[in-house]
Amino acid sequence: MEKPIGKNDLIWYVAYGSNLYSRRFQEYLTAINHQGPFPISKPYSIPHHIYFARYSEKWKGGVASLNHLEEGFAYGKAYLITFDEFGKIQDKEFFYPIVVKLPTIDEKPVLTFTQTPNHPKFKPSEAYMSVILNGLLETYPHISKHKLEEYLVQRTASL
Repeated sequence: MEKPIGKNDLIWYVAYGSNLYSRRFQEYLTAINHQGPFPISKPYSIPHHIYFARYSEKWKGGVASLNHLEEGFAYGKAYLITFDEFGKIQDKEFFYPIVVKLPTIDEKPVLTFTQTPNHPKFKPSEAYMSVILNGLLETYPHISKHKLEEYLVQRTASL
């Protein structure tokens, strides 16, 4: 039987959208009064695809979501934070009510969140895509910028 996660237990939160970029994620950490140094982070291969849906007034376009109902691939970044911090970050992300469990890292739970899959798809803005690309370049420095741009183009090709 799986042990419940306590609020102070460390978990890996996996970002796949704008929170891939550490500068953007720092805004959330500040907003939730994160104490201590910036969390440890590492690249994480998500076994699901991302897509862009639900119009965001802040970003002036669609935002990244995870299709957790189908297998696929997405680049992610895992941040080591407390379960309580994960909940506070999710509360700030109004579009993402569904918690998704992913394969563990070092026996620690790996969680992310997404929206329900029935929202209309929207093309993301250039500003939003730029933040995601910066996060991908920061997280995956061994992968060419061209390949990471192609990855994002493929996710938006049908929009």
